[in-house]
Amino acid sequence: MPARFRLSAVLGAIALVLTACTGETGTSGPDTEPPTPTVSEEAPARPDVAPEITTTGFVEGSNPGAWIFDEYGVGDLTEFDIPDDDVLCALGGDYAVTANEVNRIVRGWYLPTQERAWQLDDATCPTDGFVPQRLPQGAVLGTPTSDDGSAVFVDFATGETIVDIPILDPESVTAPMPLGEAGGILILNLEGSLYGVNRSGKLMWELDSPGWTWSKNLMTGHAFGIDEGEDVMVVNGVTGNAVLETTVPKGREITQTSDGFMYQEDSDDPYTFVTLDGTVSQLDPDFQGASHVPTSLSGALFPLNLYLSHNAGPIFDAEGNPASFDVDLETFHREGTDVEPVIVAVTADGEHAIVDDRGGTIYGVDQAGDMVWYLDALRPWVMESYIVVECGVGNDQILIPDFGATGADDSSLDAS
Repeated sequence: MPARFRLSAVLGAIALVLTACTGETGTSGPDTEPPTPTVSEEAPARPDVAPEITTTGFVEGSNPGAWIFDEYGVGDLTEFDIPDDDVLCALGGDYAVTANEVNRIVRGWYLPTQERAWQLDDATCPTDGFVPQRLPQGAVLGTPTSDDGSAVFVDFATGETIVDIPILDPESVTAPMPLGEAGGILILNLEGSLYGVNRSGKLMWELDSPGWTWSKNLMTGHAFGIDEGEDVMVVNGVTGNAVLETTVPKGREITQTSDGFMYQEDSDDPYTFVTLDGTVSQLDPDFQGASHVPTSLSGALFPLNLYLSHNAGPIFDAEGNPASFDVDLETFHREGTDVEPVIVAVTADGEHAIVDDRGGTIYGVDQAGDMVWYLDALRPWVMESYIVVECGVGNDQILIPDFGATGADDSSLDAS
């Protein structure tokens, strides 16, 4: 494995492996009023501080949250400890939402000052295998009557209800998990079946697909699902229509692109590519797969042509331009380990990247490969432009760059 990571290098393959998950429907909302959030003190003015990242060019269809804030290049970071016994429910803009599933408490946090912004009692936050929600404006929460499956879509900043979600399946006792939003329609996954709800709380469509597993990366407004490792379906998020239904070899890795997906029938076979309209083609046998930064795990999807181009990437800024990094990864190798360091994130401007030595330290580096900062942390991942890390068992932290916010000091770091 080459030690130097250059523009034309190819990272180790990062493919999305999908597995398996039920429904019937109703169109009326819960009889109770939406829950009212409470705060411990009068809410002060909370300005918008975190910059908004937009994507353009061929990466326009990707989630902008796959790129980290440019301010991570500076290295002046503050650590927000996710409260004990809480899990990260959602993250976006200046706010994080955490949930205590045992006590049924959901709280919103204003990250620039790390103060609690709001709290909802007797509420839950549906997650997908501890993977947080990824909606741009808020979070879907189970309400005090969630034993009948009712839920609300709440605002990040206030905890107030934006959409009162109807009971989707009277027989289900869980709240739905949001996959994303397409054309003003919230795409919700309830035990494998999909539902489309508009911003007025009206059920627009439903897809009875119990047992299916759905990716949280929308492909230009389409949901991608797989059932028991072989049946594949692509669903238009606005209409709920299945635009593609096909079968792939069971257990094979599937790589989503923004315009389709690809897989190998067998490890020695050429890749098969399937477009959103169902067109099937065999790729050049010399193509052995590729991956890029940002990764699909962060929410980035790239078109097939990018994968096939020998001159593309592998790192791109949020405008779709190649970001030229000359990083000698071997210099970040942790002594005594046999794992190779990897680049896991890049800033929106493409000027800085994050290296994980996969042994307990992460590094911020510039395009020349020089270290700007480092932090002892495990398993960094990108969530809506923030870096989230593990710092010991049960100690997850959100790393907050310096946005130039005022009023934050060390006394505000206690989130308990």
